Amino acid sequence: MTAKQRKEIVGLRAEARKSGRKNFAAVCQFTDSNFKNRILRRLQRASVPPCQLSDAYHDVLQRSGQRIYQVRHAIRFPGWLRRISQEVARRYRTPYIKPSHQAKSEHHALLPPRQIGSKFITVRGEQHEARVFEPCFPPAESPRRQLRLVELSDSAVMKSSMSNRPHYTHKIDAWSAIGRLPSRWANALLLTAVERRTAPQVAEILGCTVPRVYRLVQLAKQRMRVLMPGYD
Repeated sequence: MTAKQRKEIVGLRAEARKSGRKNFAAVCQFTDSNFKNRILRRLQRASVPPCQLSDAYHDVLQRSGQRIYQVRHAIRFPGWLRRISQEVARRYRTPYIKPSHQAKSEHHALLPPRQIGSKFITVRGEQHEARVFEPCFPPAESPRRQLRLVELSDSAVMKSSMSNRPHYTHKIDAWSAIGRLPSRWANALLLTAVERRTAPQVAEILGCTVPRVYRLVQLAKQRMRVLMPGYD
């Protein structure tokens, strides 16, 4: 879109806001002279029938003339016009020829009953013909889905979450025992056994030598064996 077109859009929008949308013809003329081919291509891609393409195009012009005040920025005018074209195309789009299975069943269920005969009845001395129809039964409703409550086994409960695993009690004892270690012992053990760091990396983190790291880990393991008797 050129600078001249943007300037014209700004003028049309300002005039529409001041005059109460009385510049309908000017907006339609501007849209028709600058964006006609683009609108027609958009309508064709949206599956508008060729016999209704002209009507759909004039509807786009009409809506653009009525809604020009909605444009906030002139550079967004093509996108705003594209949304109007899509909105109009949905009205002119050819509906699906084959209905869905549910629509077919509803159509057959709503058919009027067939007349099977007639008889005459007397009302206040006058005879009237009464038509007799075949019995019409209400359509069968589809059965509703019901929830089945199944008793959970011990294995299902155990596998439902990690907190129910058999070794969870071991983890509780291990963390409580680590909490009772000196801080440097616990840090050395966690860095080597849990985070799988090497001795030089642990030495750099703790600010000590590599032999000292091995000593701290050894002392922590010895204290853990004392705090957790009965575990291998």
